Amino acid sequence: MAVQSTLTFMSLPVDMLREIEDRLDMLSLLSLRGTCVYFRDCVAWTLKFERDAIIEHYWASAKVFLPMLTRSQAVILGEAALAFVMRN
Repeated sequence: MAVQSTLTFMSLPVDMLREIEDRLDMLSLLSLRGTCVYFRDCVAWTLKFERDAIIEHYWASAKVFLPMLTRSQAVILGEAALAFVMRN
């Protein structure tokens, strides 16, 4: 009897899934986020990581800066905001 193997997207190795996620543009990434809980969590982590990396390019700690930003009801504009959206 032959054993049939089914390969699904979710059966790919985690490293490969991360590589795919890293190559998506913002619109595709947001679409991926809506497919399942696993990708919702992965995309949320990726976007937080990228946001913090951009903030820390200008400020010593994103963990210090973000609460200040929230308290003052401010937003990030310009090159930093564009870098986040463009995923550069």
